[in-house]
Amino acid sequence: MRAAIIIFIFITLCLISGQVLCFMLIGCAGGSLMFKCMISNQRETNEQHKGKVGISTEIQHRWDYNGRFTLYDDENSRFFTVFIRNLSREDHGKYTCGNNQKWSHDFDLKVNNESGCGTSVILDKYVGQTITFHCEYDKFKSHTKVFYRLKEGPVHVLNSSQSSQSSEEKIILSDSRKDHFNVTIRNISADDGGVYLCGVERDGSDDQPSETSITHITFIKEIQLNVYGGIASVQVQAYSSKSVFITCKFPQEFRRNKKFIQKDSSQKIIVDEQNQWVQHVDHFRASSKASAVIGESVKLTCDFPEKHGETFKHICRENEQKICESISSSEQKRFEFSVSSAGVFTAIISNVSERDAGVYWCGAETRDTHLTSVSLTNQHHLTVTMPPVVGREGDSSEIKCPYNAKHSSEVKHLCKGKCFTEDAQNIIRSDEANKPKISAKDDPELNLFTVTLSELRAEDAGIYWCAVRDEFNLHTDLMIVMKDAVTREASVGGSVSISCKFIRNHMRIFCRGDQPNICVRDGVRVSSNTRTNGRFSVTDETSAGVFTVNITDLTEEDSGKYWCAEESSGSFVFTEVHLHVIGGSSMIVAISVGLILLAMCLVLVLLKIKYNRKHGIISSSDRRETGDHDMVSFKTDLFLNMRKCQ
Repeated sequence: MRAAIIIFIFITLCLISGQVLCFMLIGCAGGSLMFKCMISNQRETNEQHKGKVGISTEIQHRWDYNGRFTLYDDENSRFFTVFIRNLSREDHGKYTCGNNQKWSHDFDLKVNNESGCGTSVILDKYVGQTITFHCEYDKFKSHTKVFYRLKEGPVHVLNSSQSSQSSEEKIILSDSRKDHFNVTIRNISADDGGVYLCGVERDGSDDQPSETSITHITFIKEIQLNVYGGIASVQVQAYSSKSVFITCKFPQEFRRNKKFIQKDSSQKIIVDEQNQWVQHVDHFRASSKASAVIGESVKLTCDFPEKHGETFKHICRENEQKICESISSSEQKRFEFSVSSAGVFTAIISNVSERDAGVYWCGAETRDTHLTSVSLTNQHHLTVTMPPVVGREGDSSEIKCPYNAKHSSEVKHLCKGKCFTEDAQNIIRSDEANKPKISAKDDPELNLFTVTLSELRAEDAGIYWCAVRDEFNLHTDLMIVMKDAVTREASVGGSVSISCKFIRNHMRIFCRGDQPNICVRDGVRVSSNTRTNGRFSVTDETSAGVFTVNITDLTEEDSGKYWCAEESSGSFVFTEVHLHVIGGSSMIVAISVGLILLAMCLVLVLLKIKYNRKHGIISSSDRRETGDHDMVSFKTDLFLNMRKCQ
């Protein structure tokens, strides 16, 4: 049992009327206290006073107030009731209860300051709801429990012999028999708002009061109940063969209560302790599957009624309890909506990460003060993969495995094949030593597990899975590019044959692209399944382990990088191909450039001959042929100098 932390007010009450009756009253600082004072047969003014502070009743059957002090006089009783609220240390001193000073009860009031008593709470509820809250009583398990409404209602009592009251009551008290009792108020109305007090009935000791004890009520907790108007009815619109998602607001303190939705009085759908729907009927259209690569973007397509073109577009993601939750404000900046056509909008998720995997719903949303409804039209199962890794034969490659921060202290796995399945091949774990050609490093600060594979071979190609236990799995493709590349040249208008080796008799692909992974995804021209595609065709020489791609009617635009690929169950082995197509406009350009250069050289030769003759410079041939005429000399110089231009 936890230690009781209580602040008490000690009031010694003595009756001076032939006998002296003394007893102690105990209350909590910050709490309240209620007790009775005896009155004489002469009914005059009843009064309680402390020094100059006093309060009295002039009329029966009415509460009289003076700040924190309250009196109530019932003419049918020999007592009048005294109520003191919000007790404090300043309440120390002597007090007197009396009937026009004909007789008196003198008592001392003492208050000690300690914590944990006299608590106060504020509860907000709606009309028609039921509320349950706790009233702590610490060590007073055997005492009578009391619930009281300030200024208005009677005292509700739960006797020590009772465990609970009838469930038919509007206000129900039930005792936990530990350190608190529960108060339930059913079907709250606007009139139920106000201040309530709860506590225990006791005498001057901590023991259970006897039948002859003079008792009082120590109120330990004060509850301010605010009641708001009921939720107005709201019309929710849905569409045939579609679905609807409805969000209902409720006060925070009801977060642990069972939730339900009800149609009429006989059709009630509730959730169980695990917050799962107990029963529901699916009318969802077939869901779609989408895959995204970490760091890239993915597009989800959603339908909506055309007449709701201006309504708010909505996307949510299922949590572990299968409840579709709105995207958090911190993540919304990565979600972009755009209307692509009438009745269709797209939700684009950018910079995808591993945490984005899951089930999404989208549709058009309508709102009301207390209720939001979404006509759900599409369900998307989004899987997330890591970017493919491309390694070259004989080199090294790194496979980087990101993981959630909550898994930082757990063992990470890299497997070829999905981890924890029968066919999975364990590559390395974060708690293992490095292996030949395999090393690993776990960086909890970056939430990254990195594995390095060295001396790559074609057999290393495949799908690798990163995993933490069996609840977190991501996969990537390791693609191997062989060392030996293929280079071919051909002329415009002609054809070319490109032969590539293959290791096993699996699916063969020929495609174009700067990167092999992009080539396979976006640029497949022909394959062993699709053997012809326009100017492209493929033939196999299985016995030689070679497949040949033929390209006809070549153009200069056909020049570029191609890839021969062999694929088996996600394993890709590539051979790089470089194709150069020459001719056509390239030949014309070459001839044109040559003629221009030749013409320029001829002009320079003529200028040189003219210069030599003008200045009397004779060529070596002229010196040998001094008898020839000038024309022969000119032709000779021209011939000799033209040879220099070649």
